Amino acid sequence: MSRVVNRRKQFEEFKRRVCELLGITEQQYADLQFKYGRQYLQAYIPHDPVGIDQLLEQRIYWTWWRNHWAMRDEQFCVGHVESLSLKLRTQLYHELHNPNTLASCIRPNGVILELAYAGMISNVNKSIQKA
Repeated sequence: MSRVVNRRKQFEEFKRRVCELLGITEQQYADLQFKYGRQYLQAYIPHDPVGIDQLLEQRIYWTWWRNHWAMRDEQFCVGHVESLSLKLRTQLYHELHNPNTLASCIRPNGVILELAYAGMISNVNKSIQKA
């Protein structure tokens, strides 16, 4: 089994464990991931709403965001949080994924931004051709 497949399986297990620890559904988990992904961009590039909207449409951005999300989920799951109350676990989880905090400490690398930019240009060209 490849390393990537193994890692994906681990990430799925972390997601399942987070849902169990927080008492949430997979849909609620996905909604939070999307909401915080948007809020991260709003904090990271606050003066570029068009750029935010364009990045939100890019698969490469979401792949990057989900990978970072999964790494934080891993930290949460191995942190022996079972002994904490549900309220404290939930608070800790939200603090770990806080988009405003993350905007000051994680950044998409150049490859991610270049690929996202290429995707944005492609979308603009397609919209011009339709017009």
